Amino acid sequence: MSRAIYLALLCLASSASALLSPLLAPPPPPLSAQHLPRSGQHVGVRGTAGRAAHAPRRCSTVSAKLGLAGLKLDQPQTIAVGARVRVSKRVVLRHVPKHKEGLDVQGLEGEVIKSYGRGDISANRPIKVEFQSPRFVGHFDVNELSLVDQPEAT
Repeated sequence: MSRAIYLALLCLASSASALLSPLLAPPPPPLSAQHLPRSGQHVGVRGTAGRAAHAPRRCSTVSAKLGLAGLKLDQPQTIAVGARVRVSKRVVLRHVPKHKEGLDVQGLEGEVIKSYGRGDISANRPIKVEFQSPRFVGHFDVNELSLVDQPEAT
């Protein structure tokens, strides 16, 4: 066999193995449930309308296990009007006066002035809280607040 034919066959074999190696490689491991967002979950900073500023698209297929993970059979937890609450999670609000870049309200304390029910469709966060310094009103979810003081029963 001549040297030219030998080199041609060698090049052909190496290019064929390069083309076939992705087909012969084992498939990547499947994603675990902790890497997938829950149904309806948004990641990002809330803007003036209370929605995520840069929300990713929702997953079109969610397994039944993930879809039912947040399901609670008992009554939803509510906070009474007049209660003192503290924002326990990082929430950046962009509608606060004199804070154009947004205000991180984690740790601020305020008073609950309204608690919306399922019939009220105007608020997408059910707890309306009034803050004194700086003076503004914000809507929050129950899991974003921690109770500081209960209102006195009259």
